[in-house]
Amino acid sequence: MELGSSSDSPLVRAGLAFTAWQSKIDIVSLAEIKSAIEQLSFEERAQLAACTPQNGTEKSQFRESK
Repeated sequence: MELGSSSDSPLVRAGLAFTAWQSKIDIVSLAEIKSAIEQLSFEERAQLAACTPQNGTEKSQFRESK
């Protein structure tokens, strides 16, 4: 029984895809994210929260109420 090369495995392909994706984004710490959010105004925080998917769904009522 031949399993094929290890580079053909779904786990390896997923790992390579994740590595490629990860290399496209800047790595920031949670402290940096927290600091950036703390600098937002109340309105900017509300807008950010409205655009952030929660429980797999996007909250769109904030944008519709404008």
